[in-house]
Amino acid sequence: MAEGQAQGTAYLCDTADAPPAADPARVASASPSVIDEKSNAKPLDQFTFEKMRRVNGSLLAFGSLGWLAAWWTAAPTYHYDNILFALLAIAFYCCIITSMFASTPGRVVLAALPACGLLAHGFWLLSVPSPVGVYFCLALGVAFTLLIAFMFISTWQYLASVAVIWLAFGHGDFQQMRSAHDPVWSMLIVTLSSLCGMLLNMALFRLREDSHRQQLELETLAYQDALTGLANRRSLLKHMQSLQDAGYIEGLYFMMIDIDDFKSINDQFGHDQGDVVLKDVASALKRQAGRHLCGRLGGEEFGVVVDAATLPEACELAQALVATVNTLYAVPADHPAFQGRRLSISAGLTRGEADCTTSELIRRADLGLYRAKREGKNRFCMHFGPDGDSGAPAPAPATPLAQGA
Repeated sequence: MAEGQAQGTAYLCDTADAPPAADPARVASASPSVIDEKSNAKPLDQFTFEKMRRVNGSLLAFGSLGWLAAWWTAAPTYHYDNILFALLAIAFYCCIITSMFASTPGRVVLAALPACGLLAHGFWLLSVPSPVGVYFCLALGVAFTLLIAFMFISTWQYLASVAVIWLAFGHGDFQQMRSAHDPVWSMLIVTLSSLCGMLLNMALFRLREDSHRQQLELETLAYQDALTGLANRRSLLKHMQSLQDAGYIEGLYFMMIDIDDFKSINDQFGHDQGDVVLKDVASALKRQAGRHLCGRLGGEEFGVVVDAATLPEACELAQALVATVNTLYAVPADHPAFQGRRLSISAGLTRGEADCTTSELIRRADLGLYRAKREGKNRFCMHFGPDGDSGAPAPAPATPLAQGA
């Protein structure tokens, strides 16, 4: 067979006695946008951050409406410093805006803590002229203590906010509380409501944690192949579709890989040993592919998305993958399906164009794979364009196929 020749619809590049394997870091360095199989997994704080930010903003906004309504409906005989109230409202709404646009959970907490204190202090100022203001503050303090359990992720954050709220309602050292008829009951209400709020906060944290764990498990089932741990077909196609939607399909290389004579492995050694071969091949492909997305399409077929790479780099990676599988382990020389050859793969490689779709890219790679099978397996074929025209310079010819193990 002539080496490195253009034949019909594909450019053929054989590999068996492998040259030095391509450095995955160098080959993958041109692909900064590749998505890892577990990139969808978010840490717990990040998972709860989006919901926490919305809940914080909603509760604080609801509290501010209550404060404005209490100010508007206060008895006409009560005299307030309207300038002080206006400054308090401005500071409070600045905290809400900061909380809503904060980029990290920590910044949300830093904005929510003073907002809670300002709101509590605003209600305390409203209650000062009232002869029963202390009871008004006790009732609101209990409501605040229970409601903010939804606002904070950790117990320490919650306890800090409770301390801020009760100090604001008690106006420092609980002077107001001691003016009640029975200060013991006032302190008991403060203590019990704080403990109930803490238990509620801990229960909510556990629910968030369990929900996050279940989400990760569902994402794993939806986007990860259970046997090999690689991205599954859905994940692979979703990534390719996202690149197409973003206009990056041009210049994208896709490789379809098939384990040679895999049915014979199952028939001769059993499906358990076939699963071992699948896992070993998957591990080798992922290790050699580096940061490029490698996934299992189904059965013994795999796919590799190689974006932002040149033609020589893509061919070098394909050649390295074929050579890597050759080095896994030798199939018994007397096995009729292998005739003394090592375990091998065949691959079809193709390049996306501006008007190309994901399904068309897969179809072309499949044509290249079939060509590699017909040419003797243990190699890859490059398929150019819809009609097989060579639209790019051919890579340097590779070492011809060696049939011995």
